[in-house]
Amino acid sequence: MSLNIQVEKDTATPWLREMRRRVTPHGLAVQVGPRATRLVQMNFISLGRNAKGWPSTHFYGRAAEATNWQEGFGFVMLVVNQIGIRQRLLGGDIKPVNAGALTIPAAPEAYGKGAGEFHNLQFGFAVNPETGTMMACLKETMATQIRIGQKRKDGSQSVTPISTNLGVKVMYWLAKGVHQEPDPRVLPSEEAFAAEFDKAVEDALRFAN
Repeated sequence: MSLNIQVEKDTATPWLREMRRRVTPHGLAVQVGPRATRLVQMNFISLGRNAKGWPSTHFYGRAAEATNWQEGFGFVMLVVNQIGIRQRLLGGDIKPVNAGALTIPAAPEAYGKGAGEFHNLQFGFAVNPETGTMMACLKETMATQIRIGQKRKDGSQSVTPISTNLGVKVMYWLAKGVHQEPDPRVLPSEEAFAAEFDKAVEDALRFAN
């Protein structure tokens, strides 16, 4: 059995040429840019709180707000104007700058804050429960909490000790440097980007038709 097909008129080629004329790089960019931006923003938001469950510094929320896109000559570039995103994505060594050591938060109260914001810290050594090793640290100094009573007729006031801080709570671990493993979850997968690109092309073709 044989089948002969004869094309009387080529309508596909002119249509493809017209679609190519209508679907410009800029037309694709305005479809791809916003979609890719939203994809990255939603991925940041999904990462949520830190692994230890400490009060959030809203790091990824701020990264989502700082994400935008720019159109180049035939390409779309996503920009995340948030310090630390590249480090978390690619990982690598972190060394102290203009300091003798890194201060690594060891307590929820210290997370997201610098050691200079505390005025009751002293240098010491303690065993890090996560590694089981003795490490240099900054811990609270000994202090006594007091209650001051109401003024007496003679103008004096009573002072009553309430509790004593023995200075054993570690606020920061001190380290000459740390190595951070890369975290590919920081950005969406290649498959997710490809799916958004396919949707963007479909929309560009629909609007151009």
